[in-house]
Amino acid sequence: MGLVLVTLAQLCSAASSTPTPTASPTQDIGWPRQISKNGATLVYYQPQVDEWKDYKELSARLAFSLTPTDGKQVLGVVSVRANTLVDNNTHTAFIRDIEVISIRFPSLEENQTAAMEQLFRSLMPTGGETISVERVMADLERSKATAHPIPVKNDPPQIFYSSGPALLLMVEGEPVLTPIEKTGLQFVVNTNWDLFFEKSKKTYYLLAGQTWLTAQDLKGPWKQTQTLPKDMAKLPTGQNFDDVKKMVPPPPPSGAVPQVFFSSTPAELVLVKGAPVYSKVPGTALLYATNTDNDLFVDDSEKQYYVLLAGRWFRAKALGGPWSYAGDNLPADFA
Repeated sequence: MGLVLVTLAQLCSAASSTPTPTASPTQDIGWPRQISKNGATLVYYQPQVDEWKDYKELSARLAFSLTPTDGKQVLGVVSVRANTLVDNNTHTAFIRDIEVISIRFPSLEENQTAAMEQLFRSLMPTGGETISVERVMADLERSKATAHPIPVKNDPPQIFYSSGPALLLMVEGEPVLTPIEKTGLQFVVNTNWDLFFEKSKKTYYLLAGQTWLTAQDLKGPWKQTQTLPKDMAKLPTGQNFDDVKKMVPPPPPSGAVPQVFFSSTPAELVLVKGAPVYSKVPGTALLYATNTDNDLFVDDSEKQYYVLLAGRWFRAKALGGPWSYAGDNLPADFA
C-alpha cells in the first residue's frame, strides 16, 4: 500500500518555445521544468506538498526562477491548487486546472512585484499533464492524509527516530537561495521550515517554533541562539515574513532545544515523547505506542516494530532501524 504525493514541479504544462523532452500520455518528463515565451523564461523546481484533499485536490508551494527579457533573474515562491486524476493501472497521475493562489518575491520591492507577478502568470500554464506516481513526494503532513492503496516504488525513505524534541529539516536537492532586498540575508525557498542564510558569515538560521537555531552547515550541528543578524529586523512586510518578524529579537529560551535531522531527499521522522509507552491491543499480540503521533506498533510475538509512514507500512527490529518495507506482509493480528 502506498500514499501518492504528487510532485508539483511536474504539474505544469511543458508547452514552451524552448525545446523540452517529449512526453506520452503515460510518461513523466522529469523536473525542474522550463518555459520560455517572448524572451522571458520560467524555471520551476520540486515543490512542497501541503495537502491532497480526498486524493483529488492538491495544494502545494513551488520555488521558481523568473527571467524577464532584460535578463535580470528573480526568485520566488508560488502557492497553487490543482485537481488530480490517478490511474492505478499505469501508476500515473494527471494534474489539471492549476490555479495560482499567491506569489511571493522576497527580493523585490513592493512596487516591483505587480509586473513580475503578471509576467509569471503569463508563463505559468493552467493546464496539466501526466506524471509518474514514483515521483510523488512523501512530505505531505500525516495529520492531513489518509492511506490510499496505490502501488508505488517501495524503497523506504530515510527514517529518523528520536525520543526527545526533534524536527525534520528537508531541503529538496540543493538549497535554492533568494536574496532579501536591502539585507545581507537570503531565504531558502525549497524547504519545509523558515530557513535563512547570512552570506557574509556563511551561517544558516532556522526558526523552529519559538526557538532560533544556527549552524554553519545544513547537516549541523545546530545550536540554539539568542543572537540574530541585524538585518533580520529589516525583513519586508507583506511577504509571509510577518510570523518570522514576531520572533525578532528572539524570545527568552523556554523548553528543550529540538534536535535537527536533515535530509535532502524525502524522509520521515518517528518521534516518541520519551521512552515508548505501550498499550495492549485486546485480543492480539500487538502493542500500540501511546506517546507518539506516529502509528507505531510492536508485534510482541515476533519482537518486531511496525510503523505507518506516508501510507506505507515499514518494519524493523529496533526503533533506530534499519527499516524495511513491510508491504501487505503484516501480522495476522493487524486484520
